[in-house]
Amino acid sequence: MQGPPPSTFLVFFHAKSAALSPEANAALDTAAAAIKNTAHPPSVVIAAGVDKGDNLALSEPRYQAVRTGLVSRGVREQLIARAPLPTTEAKTGRTGFQRVEIILAPKAQ
Repeated sequence: MQGPPPSTFLVFFHAKSAALSPEANAALDTAAAAIKNTAHPPSVVIAAGVDKGDNLALSEPRYQAVRTGLVSRGVREQLIARAPLPTTEAKTGRTGFQRVEIILAPKAQ
């Protein structure tokens, strides 16, 4: 028996880039499958943006890359919302600023 899918998916980017790497595409594949295979589709929050260095300017292009990637994989646009990226440098280190989080939040019934 499988447990519930993860509620957060991390999409990492190379420094100074908003291009999706093969690893980022794999994360999008996994997230999209989890979203589409849920009986009651969750709200999909894409958390992007930081206040450190060049990554602030990359916030919007990275958000758009992840959003477009999810939609192209069959996730309905109306499920997607945007939020600021939580600060978690202690857990992710410096590379954590080069990430976007896809957070699945159950909808209120």
